[in-house]
Amino acid sequence: MRYGLATFRVRTETMRFFGAMKRRGVPVTVVNTPKGAHVGCGVSVRFPMDGLNVARSILRYGGYDSFAGFFEI
Repeated sequence: MRYGLATFRVRTETMRFFGAMKRRGVPVTVVNTPKGAHVGCGVSVRFPMDGLNVARSILRYGGYDSFAGFFEI
């Protein structure tokens, strides 16, 4: 299964994004950010790739200034 990682530079925004995804029914987990990403606060939100459109919508309207990008794993 393919997963997406949403990375942020600030831990509070990571957790806020996690909550927003969970409220919309997307199965999410908080995971350590891979060191190769060279980004962020150390934790990211992992979600199935079929939740990518939901993630983009949340980011578009949620005011996540510290969002650093998506990675696919």
